[in-house]
Amino acid sequence: MPGGSKSISNRLLILCFLYNFKTKIINVSNADDTVLLSRLLSNNRFDLVDCNNAGTVFRFLLGILPFVKGKKIITGSKRMLQRPIKPLVNALVQLGTPIQYLAKNDFPPLLVGHIDLQNKTNTVNVDATMSSQFTSALLLSFPKFGRSMTVQLEGNVVSRPYLEMTIKLLQEFGASVLQSDNRIEVFPQLKGREQYFVESDWSSASYFYAHFLLNKKINSLKLYGLSEKSLQGDSVISQIMQLFGIQTIYNEDHVQLFRIDNHILPKHFEFDLTNYPDLAPTLAVVLAVLEIPSVLIGIQTLKYKESDRAIVLMNELNKLDSGIAIIDDQFILKGNVLKYEPNKELQFETYDDHRMAMAFSLLCYRVKNLRILNTEVVSKSCPNFWNELKKIGVYLE
Repeated sequence: MPGGSKSISNRLLILCFLYNFKTKIINVSNADDTVLLSRLLSNNRFDLVDCNNAGTVFRFLLGILPFVKGKKIITGSKRMLQRPIKPLVNALVQLGTPIQYLAKNDFPPLLVGHIDLQNKTNTVNVDATMSSQFTSALLLSFPKFGRSMTVQLEGNVVSRPYLEMTIKLLQEFGASVLQSDNRIEVFPQLKGREQYFVESDWSSASYFYAHFLLNKKINSLKLYGLSEKSLQGDSVISQIMQLFGIQTIYNEDHVQLFRIDNHILPKHFEFDLTNYPDLAPTLAVVLAVLEIPSVLIGIQTLKYKESDRAIVLMNELNKLDSGIAIIDDQFILKGNVLKYEPNKELQFETYDDHRMAMAFSLLCYRVKNLRILNTEVVSKSCPNFWNELKKIGVYLE
């Protein structure tokens, strides 16, 4: 059901562009972000680059623009101009790239010059507390320097599985990578591949896992293109869902979900999202629907996403008197009995955030007259989401 992984596809597109590889990418993501990145790269014009609301596209392109001659302006949507970019800018400046903030310091838009490859800096420090994408953008560009390059991660590293994904892809394209604590060294050799098959997107798959959990009318569900040995950290959803009675059977080209007989739901649930922030919307809504007292910790990076996801989840789910609160970096769900007027339409805002739309679809099992606003926003990561839901009997558009 979910298409090719957006995260893997975007990294592959950057690698192929930056190193002129002719790799045939099979099952490439059809998400808006990947389509946008592909278009921007194929246009081969970088004087003014508009990344819209695509954070990964902005950060990955900023990582390669220094290697494009001339001055370039990179910008995005109103929300993008509110998302900090300072850690990556500081790192690129250390490496010899002239960059100027065009509006507010530490935020887009940016004027980017051509990198000075005569700069002898071999080690760069990066604040890793905000996003792993800053570091991934650097790692993808390191072989361009023609010498070993090292990044030193500073602070409490978040979303580490995405760094591992970047490293594994570099290795699959021939690079040698050494890791020691928060230090990553990349050696310059890279080689192209004839083709690369992109596994399906585990982040999107999490919503289908959740629908299967809540939709008692279906007894099994097949999800194609997912692998047990995945590059994606969000594959942990299969282990999480086993705690809720959903068993995953891995087959050659798909996984199949079954219910564990006589399984008892946990009376309390706690999970650290530091490495899996994109699972926050899925888990928050599922736990609210199941009315299970829970604590989701490690939510500090959610404010840097397409919306301030922790605040959005709290405000929207509290329309059902769910009793959700945010304390420091923790999302607290009291397990309240959800309350709503059965005959009254209840609207949920998506804040131009694809994950909010997909997560709020899970409320259909509790809210009779559910209306999700701006449902088309799911195209950012899973364009076929609503059609796929119809296949399991869920009609929400």
